Amino acid sequence: RPLTSHQGRSTSRVLRVLRPLAKVTARAAGRTADLIDRLDMISAYLAAAGLAAMSAIVFSEVVLRSLFTRSTLIADEIASYMLAMVSFFALGYTLRTGGHIRVTLFFHRFPAKARKWVDVVFVLIGLVSLAFFTTWLLDLVIQSYVTKMDSQSQIETPMWIPQSVLVYGTIVLSLALVS
Repeated sequence: RPLTSHQGRSTSRVLRVLRPLAKVTARAAGRTADLIDRLDMISAYLAAAGLAAMSAIVFSEVVLRSLFTRSTLIADEIASYMLAMVSFFALGYTLRTGGHIRVTLFFHRFPAKARKWVDVVFVLIGLVSLAFFTTWLLDLVIQSYVTKMDSQSQIETPMWIPQSVLVYGTIVLSLALVS
């Protein structure tokens, strides 16, 4: 049905208000995406540094055991924590660069519009799964901190420290999935 002159003026007023709002929202979304990109890159660089540190720790342990029949007694524990850090810090960057395994057995058979909806559904499933996983990990960190849980090793690492790395990694992955 055609618009009356009054409805047309109301619509144009609404559009005049909404256009600048849409521009501001688009700029904010762009800035947020840029921030998440930077966070992914920083996390990837930290993962690379962690991989180098882990390699150095393992190498030094091998040299000490082989040449001097000595051990640091902590290299395996530290290397294990570093492996978790490397893996979880790299999750967001790996997603952004398309490095995660994607099962596309049936995906290409859908029409283009349906593929977009399938993508949205799977992103939502991923976000819900990550929300549960992150919540569970956060609960684990809090419980470890409150109970003062330490590792059963020479250095008695407070367990909330390496567990916090997992929480950080899942949050970064969630942000990468959203953006």
